[in-house]
Amino acid sequence: MQFPVRQPLKNKGAVRSARARKLFPELHGAIGACALLTLASAHSSQAQALFGLRGGHSIHPGVTRSHSLGHMAENARLNLAVSLPARNQGALDSLLQQIYDPQSPNYHHYLTTQEYNAAFAPTEAQYSAVITYLKSQGFTVNSTYGNRMIVDVGAPISNIEQTFHVNMLVYQHPTENRTFFGPDTEPALDKAIPILGVTGLDNYSLPHSNAHVAPLAAKSKVALSSAGSGPGAQFISFDFRAAYAPKATLDGAGQTIGLFQFGSYFPSDIASYCTTTGLPPANITEVLLNGVSGSPAAGDNTLEQSLDIEMEHAMAPGANIRFYTGNNAADIWNQMAVENIAKQVSSSWSVSPPPSTLNQILQQMAAQGQSVFNASGDSGYSASPFGWDDNAYMTSVGGTNLSTNGGGGPLTSEDGWSGSSGYISPNFAIPSWQQGISMTANGGSTTQRNCPDVSMVATNIWCVYNNGGSGGVLGTSAASPLWAGFMALVNQQAAQHGKPNAGFINPAVYALGKGASYTTYFNDTTTGNNGKPAVTGYDLVTGWGSPKGQAMIDSLSGSANYSFVANENQSASFATPVDVAYGANSSYFYKYAIGGALTFNNATFGDPIAGVAKAGYSKPYVKSVNEGSAASFYQPIEAAYGANGHYFFNYGTTGTVTFTNAAWGGDPVANTAKAGYYMPYMECAGEGGSVTFSAPTDVAYGANGHYLFKHAVTGTVTFNTAVFGSDPLVGTYKFGYYRPSH
Repeated sequence: MQFPVRQPLKNKGAVRSARARKLFPELHGAIGACALLTLASAHSSQAQALFGLRGGHSIHPGVTRSHSLGHMAENARLNLAVSLPARNQGALDSLLQQIYDPQSPNYHHYLTTQEYNAAFAPTEAQYSAVITYLKSQGFTVNSTYGNRMIVDVGAPISNIEQTFHVNMLVYQHPTENRTFFGPDTEPALDKAIPILGVTGLDNYSLPHSNAHVAPLAAKSKVALSSAGSGPGAQFISFDFRAAYAPKATLDGAGQTIGLFQFGSYFPSDIASYCTTTGLPPANITEVLLNGVSGSPAAGDNTLEQSLDIEMEHAMAPGANIRFYTGNNAADIWNQMAVENIAKQVSSSWSVSPPPSTLNQILQQMAAQGQSVFNASGDSGYSASPFGWDDNAYMTSVGGTNLSTNGGGGPLTSEDGWSGSSGYISPNFAIPSWQQGISMTANGGSTTQRNCPDVSMVATNIWCVYNNGGSGGVLGTSAASPLWAGFMALVNQQAAQHGKPNAGFINPAVYALGKGASYTTYFNDTTTGNNGKPAVTGYDLVTGWGSPKGQAMIDSLSGSANYSFVANENQSASFATPVDVAYGANSSYFYKYAIGGALTFNNATFGDPIAGVAKAGYSKPYVKSVNEGSAASFYQPIEAAYGANGHYFFNYGTTGTVTFTNAAWGGDPVANTAKAGYYMPYMECAGEGGSVTFSAPTDVAYGANGHYLFKHAVTGTVTFNTAVFGSDPLVGTYKFGYYRPSH
């Protein structure tokens, strides 16, 4: 962005860019002409001891190396985020180790936001002292936060200079065609006030995203993935689930995915993507911070925002999306932690330098069971990670080129994308969970943090953006939100089985990767190069690789499909519909679509394994909506309607289901509030595949919300158009699904 200066500085007439006005609206019209002033420290004549801020650097190191054009107008105002250090850091570090150690009694015993604040947040007295001090210096308080980690303030430039002992100057950017503002030195205080850092003192480095329009002329060289079901065989919608969650019937229902953003999006773009690709409408809530508008202007570049939403929605179409946007990175991250609503979060942006408070915010999120995914970047291997891209409390997501068995088909191979950024961090020592890996072949470090951790597809992706535009995009900006969507499936299954969220997944991911059977959980990428080679196991191109569907979901969620209910000869009552199993040692008898009381014994089930103590297990139907509402299902399901053990069942359906007495042809339990539930069918074959069923089975054939059903079949079923009588979705790779009849 450009700031006007007076004639002597030869920059008269330069103007700020529209993008800069969006990102920094508090400066619009506020920074006047520059006047050449002596660049002495404000109050340099006062010989006094000053106290540096506790977090170290608050400004980009490039600021003081740049050429100053003059002074910012002293009556201009600037909004800042002033942060405070967390308390009891040693105890917090120890607790986090325990929370993510499977052998600890505190394993996955997450803190509530209130518990975190009581034990580790700055005290009320500390928070009050900072606020009182800033007010006494002429600052206005704009916002406060429940974790007392940040206070948002605003003040004229003259007050900022006096308080922090700096001169606020305008500089010519050394590498970009713009001017920027910043202080002439790091801020310092007259008193030992507990201030960790100040975010917003300079705009040397603008927020950096990792989404790019695929260059058409170089597409054959850059976008190596193939082949999706979208325009030009690009990947869209259900292609991602077919590749990375091919047997998963979860959709993220009940989960909220958070998005870290600068700028907003056009809702019409998201609606168009859903309509074109067959996805249900997306449920998005915007959280607007720092006075930003939720309405982009015509001509705004919304590629990053639209891509992030569309990728999350494609992987977890039943999840809610919470879109956090502002112009101060510290505030956006802190709002996610304070709300503690989004249990999986994605960022495809980065800011340099990172806010001083970022690491402790990420630690709070880890303590609360929130997963944070960050795009590793699109510049290949580098010794200099940008901003927070190497932070040890984020899961760094690299990029791959993906090949599938046709549009909507399963993954056939992956190789490391040349643009996938990898790092050996200069800022963080190697974490305990990353130790014990041979780094000889991959060129990694045994002493410093290595990135990325995992990966997903980053090329040949079709997106709708910029108010009606569409086309191919590439970048780890796609891979990170896809992983956040995958995590919504993980946490949905965990919730179904009464398990806690997966939280910060790096310790679990590396434990799986270092195990002998790691290829059960990962699509290991062993070809490709970003300046470092992709090799067997961990590497600096794709980390451990991409997730292998249900096996990874089961492991990270800590649950298989059935959960323990009762021992042999004990009874249980099910208020909501369930499938049940009875047996031991891999020998079980099953009953499906149960409601009410059931005794787990041989008389009820038969004896699945003689002479062995047995037990009962259950797999619950998923609640969808309350009575009177409708829900849309894009995969085949069995639906249930009722309450308190009394239900009507639909053997197989897809699309929109209305849960009312009229729609179901009766009332399963009078004078009682009811609800709708569903049990997904399970995938059993690709198009053209055959499966033999020894017991009556309900089957479905199709893809992307379009299915044909058969009820109570036995014997061999081939999943093709000839057997089912017609093609449910022409031109798309289809699958076979099944559900035991009852």
